[in-house]
Amino acid sequence: STPSGLVNSTPSTPSTPSTLSASSNTVTIVTHNGRFHTDEVMAVMLLRIYHDHLKIPVKIERRRRVTNPLADLKTIYVDTGLVYCHGQQKYDHHQSTFRQTWDTNSTVPLSSCGLVWRHYGHGVLRGLQCPESIIPVMKERIYRHFIMTIDASDNGIVTHTTTNDISNALCLP
Repeated sequence: STPSGLVNSTPSTPSTPSTLSASSNTVTIVTHNGRFHTDEVMAVMLLRIYHDHLKIPVKIERRRRVTNPLADLKTIYVDTGLVYCHGQQKYDHHQSTFRQTWDTNSTVPLSSCGLVWRHYGHGVLRGLQCPESIIPVMKERIYRHFIMTIDASDNGIVTHTTTNDISNALCLP
């Protein structure tokens, strides 16, 4: 059974909170104020694409300091709040105990961008009209050759990626 306000995605992808139906009010994306970082900028952009596809208006708020935000299906917290809980739409990676990686073979901890991509990437690609048959491959390639670099950088890991690597990764055989 799925909790009210949530929908199941295909079995091969993690479930994604529906946040709102198209007839509901605006969803609010909350991130920290101060200096922008690539991980939250990309995470917010991915969430905008996802919600635009569902025709759900989005409002972005930058707040001074958010700690232990309340769960609310109309609010998504990105890179703030010190909580990662997909079911509550909280995508922060700044907890001292945070050790989430893309998969068991990865050593790069996820940033807020990687967390959002993990849960919303399938829907983002669907919203960009990517053919359903190649979405799993594209989701993995975009992570490995683009988003993982953002995760690494935000977590202080130096990588050597070029624009050519990214464009080559997105070409299908």
